[in-house]
Amino acid sequence: MSGDRVFVAVCSLTVSIGLTAIGAFGLAAWAFGSATTIRLPLVATFHGFEEMDGTHAVTIDASWMGVTVVILVLAAPLLAAAVTRCGRPAD
Repeated sequence: MSGDRVFVAVCSLTVSIGLTAIGAFGLAAWAFGSATTIRLPLVATFHGFEEMDGTHAVTIDASWMGVTVVILVLAAPLLAAAVTRCGRPAD
């Protein structure tokens, strides 16, 4: 595997981890702000609620395996495109 392909593989994983984190932060903020429960089957549950004194809170229950699958699914298209595109002469 050439250095270009390794670089793209690392970058695709990094980008997918970042997108997953941003999505999780957004869902946690939404659950916190609206005091509602958001479920992503097999991945995570964001349980937003309002405490007795009126303040909002959120708890997050996530599956590391589910999150890893989401990251790999997001990284796969970029990695596949890079592996099939590398080696072809530039147009």
